Amino acid sequence: MTVTNRAEIENLIYKIYTALDPSGKNTSKYKKIFGEMKDNEFAQWLKEFLEDEDDNFCFEYIEFEDRLKFENVENAAKIINVPLMEYLYMPHLSMNKDNVICTQAKCLVGYLNIKRTQQMIQKKNGLSLGAENRSALTGQVINHDKNGKDSDTESFLMIGMGLDKVLQEFHGPRSDDKVMEREMMNQIETRGYVSLDEMENVSTNKTTLNTVNAYLLAMGLWSDLVSDSYILPKTSEDVFD
Repeated sequence: MTVTNRAEIENLIYKIYTALDPSGKNTSKYKKIFGEMKDNEFAQWLKEFLEDEDDNFCFEYIEFEDRLKFENVENAAKIINVPLMEYLYMPHLSMNKDNVICTQAKCLVGYLNIKRTQQMIQKKNGLSLGAENRSALTGQVINHDKNGKDSDTESFLMIGMGLDKVLQEFHGPRSDDKVMEREMMNQIETRGYVSLDEMENVSTNKTTLNTVNAYLLAMGLWSDLVSDSYILPKTSEDVFD
């Protein structure tokens, strides 16, 4: 990498951040980071950054103090020629694959797997905090509190993004595990914060799993939903020994 190439790369980054944040705080942050790097260090950093698909540039702002306007996002997208508005084709709405239904106007587009998960987590982890209305049979939240539930698709998205702690919360104290819920509320009331690692996370306390397991047993089917291991016993004798 030459000095000229490095200057072009840095200037592009600064130009994008200045478009996103006219205050210049984010631009100044990266100028300080890059300013302390020698050319070979910058080249190595850039190489590692490009090789890691999970590594991204971060936009920092103070909630309720800084404000990111959509106009700023548009200006930044224009710099790198990224379209934000496109016609949306919906092949699932018609059986005619030669005449796919399309929106009459261009729509805002983005990375749905990331955006949808972020929206879901923001709503369910920030707004749907109630967990009092529950089914007596399965222990799942219902009625006004059912927003705290997540679908299988949302679970797959969180697994794919490595959100293990969020999954543990949604499928534990916020779901059907009354023991974890009591421990969670006790930690919040006594300490002001909660640690999932300190809770008793065992399958035998999860009402839904036990209900499903009981149904399967009634049908003569053995499962490992509430066993200590995900490995099934070799024979039925091993089960009852």
